[in-house]
Amino acid sequence: MAEKAYNINLKYDCWSSQCWFLGEDSPEAEARFMEARQQLPALAEKCRNPLQFSQRAAELFKSYGFDRVHK
Repeated sequence: MAEKAYNINLKYDCWSSQCWFLGEDSPEAEARFMEARQQLPALAEKCRNPLQFSQRAAELFKSYGFDRVHK
């Protein structure tokens, strides 16, 4: 199955970073990516700093089948 790059701008207070993930290229994967995105605000509330948020966001997307790509 083909892979697709997914990107998102993570924001925590005044910090922001563009992150890339690789995942399956399918409508189901798109839906999973959107579902994971919707959980980010609640995830940010549980984090103490941008680094922790970035790490936990990567773990969240990994649990949905997306691997972070470091540019």
